Amino acid sequence: MSQSMNMSHNLYQVGGSLTVDDATYISRRADRLLYDALLQGEFCYVFNARQMGKSSLRVRIQQQLHEQGYRCVYLDMTQLGSEQVSHQQWYRGIMLAIVSELQLLGKIPLKKRWQDWETLPIVQQLGLLMDEILAQLSEIGKLMGLLSNASRLRHREDYR
Repeated sequence: MSQSMNMSHNLYQVGGSLTVDDATYISRRADRLLYDALLQGEFCYVFNARQMGKSSLRVRIQQQLHEQGYRCVYLDMTQLGSEQVSHQQWYRGIMLAIVSELQLLGKIPLKKRWQDWETLPIVQQLGLLMDEILAQLSEIGKLMGLLSNASRLRHREDYR
């Protein structure tokens, strides 16, 4: 098989995100708009149909922000559960995901915090955790994405 045939064979990828440096990624005007909005501290959602580049966009934007010194947290809401989980389980899933993504599991004792905060509303617990995370990361000085706005998230039952 010739090299050109082999190269064209590898141009199409089914599912998943493209790598940050994939030559087949086509930057769109919306890519820059999203990046600029995040730099301005705006809370952003990306909605589109399946297989339209959302994950690849996230990977690229996250890399660009990382290069600027920002810490990013990606929360896959489909992994947090649905009707089978309580409010407490859902929020604690978010807390665990954030602490894990930021590699702070050894620095923030979540189980102890949950015991200490047991009588507080779960949204307030999330806010306290955010404060603790910011204190842990204060030497970095920058924190972007869902982390700074996670207290705005609500369990899907809150919208019924």
